[in-house]
Amino acid sequence: VKAREISMSDTKKVKKLSFSALLENNKIVFVFSVIVAILCWFAVSMYQTPETEKVFQDVKVQINFEGSTPYNNGFELYGNTDYYVDVTVKGKSYIVNDSSFSENIVATVSLSSVTTAGVYSLPLSVKLAEEAEDAEITNFSSNYIELYFDEPAAKTFDVSAEVEEDKGYSLAEGFIRENPRVSVDTVTLTGPSLEINKIVSVKAVVSLTEELSSTQTLEATIVPVGATDKQTFTNVKFESDEPVYVTVPVTFSAEYKPTVTFTNMPAAYKAD
Repeated sequence: VKAREISMSDTKKVKKLSFSALLENNKIVFVFSVIVAILCWFAVSMYQTPETEKVFQDVKVQINFEGSTPYNNGFELYGNTDYYVDVTVKGKSYIVNDSSFSENIVATVSLSSVTTAGVYSLPLSVKLAEEAEDAEITNFSSNYIELYFDEPAAKTFDVSAEVEEDKGYSLAEGFIRENPRVSVDTVTLTGPSLEINKIVSVKAVVSLTEELSSTQTLEATIVPVGATDKQTFTNVKFESDEPVYVTVPVTFSAEYKPTVTFTNMPAAYKAD
């Protein structure tokens, strides 16, 4: 039997018949129509969705201290370093309402102007990553943040005891409280040099909160003291492997009236 050769025109006819057969299948036509409709709806919704504004709260400000100008000049960053800003973004709703959009908001501060010790009010820079180029920032809640830079310092001070009498404290009847004693003679404090140099003395402070009838040894809080009561040293730290203790000595005191009895007393002597 001689094989029949299939020409190119015959192949085209087969393909044409196959495509025509698909179009004549109602189920296939229905599925194809649904897919096309969904794609069209998605395309229209992307380009026709109205713009909206959304506020992203508590976006953390990035402070890149290592390698910065103050870092290279030997300064340290003291005080509050956790700053947050609320950012308002405008864009298509399907963009700004995406659950991961906040990751595209970058808030930073430049430290290049910090050349000496002190408190600086530095301007914020808030931008969107390239992935969010179809949106724009319209507002943010803060324009500046304050940062405190200084050279680190350490200084040793004599320490004295201070005993506070809080509510509930009393001294048991017949007992006497004597001068308190500190477990160490000196302490070393660290912190920014501007604050360290303003400290004039250091106290080891303990609080008594209940009736005292025996000697007590309490762990103390180290408190730096300035020339005036208004001075505070929030960035000064006492760091030691061993805590400081204050001992509050208590002794019992009472009066006794002894009775004296004489034996072999001379008859002529009278005892009053």
